[in-house]
Amino acid sequence: MSVQRIEFGDLGASRLFLDYLSGNPALREFYETFPFTAAPPSAEHADRVAASHSPDVRALTTRALHDLHVEWQAPAASLDSIERLSRPDALCVVAGQQVNLLGGPLFTAYKALDAVLEARRASQALGRPVVPVFWLADEDHDLDEILPIGLPAADAVDGPTANRMTFPKSSWDSGQTGGAVGRLPVPATLPAFIEHAVGSLPEAPFAAVVQETLLDAYRPGRTLREAFGRLLLRWFGPMG
Repeated sequence: MSVQRIEFGDLGASRLFLDYLSGNPALREFYETFPFTAAPPSAEHADRVAASHSPDVRALTTRALHDLHVEWQAPAASLDSIERLSRPDALCVVAGQQVNLLGGPLFTAYKALDAVLEARRASQALGRPVVPVFWLADEDHDLDEILPIGLPAADAVDGPTANRMTFPKSSWDSGQTGGAVGRLPVPATLPAFIEHAVGSLPEAPFAAVVQETLLDAYRPGRTLREAFGRLLLRWFGPMG
């Protein structure tokens, strides 16, 4: 597989964004850390952040998280993380993504994995619980954005070729589609679409597992929010 590096500047990124990535000293009064130049968080900074959290809000939040994860049959590692987050000195590393079909773009997985790894690094450096949290942006209204699906094509071993398909918006009544995407029900036609999509993948030993996982998460009648959340828990819940 060939890999090509494309700089953000070549993609038309703003000067502010490029200066933020490079850690430009001129921005230090506005940003406390930078993505590629930040030192591990200090104990003093961690104490300030933890102390800024109301004990009552923390208790309500972790209780709600626990109840939701039990309902969604989260693995034990996820429930253990919520218990750690309930401690007064606990911190979290947050990533997130809008609710999506079939797991969404590949960078959704990278976001979740990065949150897990950053939380582990910070916990080791600080000697205190640091928990990865993935926020489901279920209030996003852009249904059209999540309907196209791109899957590797049979000739994509060394190239960007992909099979493009779009789940039909007409699968929902027009009266359902004007609000938050996360509240939409999984249509009865989605399982057949999943089977067709996975069937278009190049021959691979993992195809059956992918199909089973997607069908188990995206069951008709569930909301897209619940389906997306259950899929992420299936993939990353064992990592806490």
